[in-house]
Amino acid sequence: GPAPVHYGRLSRILPFLNRETAERIETNILEVYVKATSMSIRYKIAAALVAVLCLAIASLGIVSFNQQAKVLEEEMKKRVEGLVRQLAAAGKTGLLTKDELAVFAVLKDVKDLPEVAFGMVLDSKGIVFAHNNQSWKGLSLTDDAAQRALAAEDILFQHSVSGASRILEASLPIASKFGKKTLRVGTARVGISQDAPGKPILFSAAD
Repeated sequence: GPAPVHYGRLSRILPFLNRETAERIETNILEVYVKATSMSIRYKIAAALVAVLCLAIASLGIVSFNQQAKVLEEEMKKRVEGLVRQLAAAGKTGLLTKDELAVFAVLKDVKDLPEVAFGMVLDSKGIVFAHNNQSWKGLSLTDDAAQRALAAEDILFQHSVSGASRILEASLPIASKFGKKTLRVGTARVGISQDAPGKPILFSAAD
């Protein structure tokens, strides 16, 4: 900022002013300078406080949003886990008896839920035994999500995208005891939409 005015300097620059007038002008200039400087500091402090307040509000908003997202994610995981366990129970009986109609009846109930994107039961070789879209029956799924589902030894959650919708999928091994051995006879998979819970998504064999 500019240097403060010193008494006597103005009278030397403007010799036609008497000392009293020059000192009065210098005093007024100094007061204006002090006020301007003080006001500038106050504005800076106020701006800093506003910036800190905005940052704090933004941080709280981000934390709150993340917490809500985590809660919603956990609720959706519980929802899809319940569905895949229900399907796995029906799928176990269907795979052992080779009766796909009983499995399809459960799939129909699952599919009718508005948030469900798909449901299927795979046999031990990864071949589609039953699917909410009957045209999928007999297909061998080789995509990464299918391979991870077939390799999982316990419930597995995966995220994927179908068109413009995000999908949360749960897959669960279907196992049965034969004597002292427990063998995996298939895999149940259910996916729900994370973006449009009110609109079901029906996959086609071309997806």
